[in-house]
Amino acid sequence: MENIAKLFEEDFLIKCNRSINEINLLEKNFNYTFPIDYSYFLMEYDGGEGLTACEENFLTLYGFNNLREINFDLHNIHNYPSVFKDYIFIGKNAGPTYYDFNKYNNFVYEIPELISDEIEIQYFSDTFLEFLSKYARL
Repeated sequence: MENIAKLFEEDFLIKCNRSINEINLLEKNFNYTFPIDYSYFLMEYDGGEGLTACEENFLTLYGFNNLREINFDLHNIHNYPSVFKDYIFIGKNAGPTYYDFNKYNNFVYEIPELISDEIEIQYFSDTFLEFLSKYARL
């Protein structure tokens, strides 16, 4: 996880010390098991927000407490397509794009905020760490 910090500006990531039991409770809340690299990320960091190390891309990674609230809102309150329920939203860029785990394959996808149909959902990466690395280089 130390390599993650190198991808972002110095004050991007919010350090924390969270137990695996806390992660397991959140997973139970979602009825979903996070990919292992993301679980480790949540144990060490409480999200982050800012520019990537190349200073060109802005990213928000939702913190532990925000994950529940944001996903609840996107799954239940807003009039988004029902396909949103197949995703766990983990972050957002400065534009209108969400980044999410697909509950069935754990891959990271991009979903436009103003989505009109499922065809607009685009594959981004196989793993969370690959997502961070690719995003930092965009």
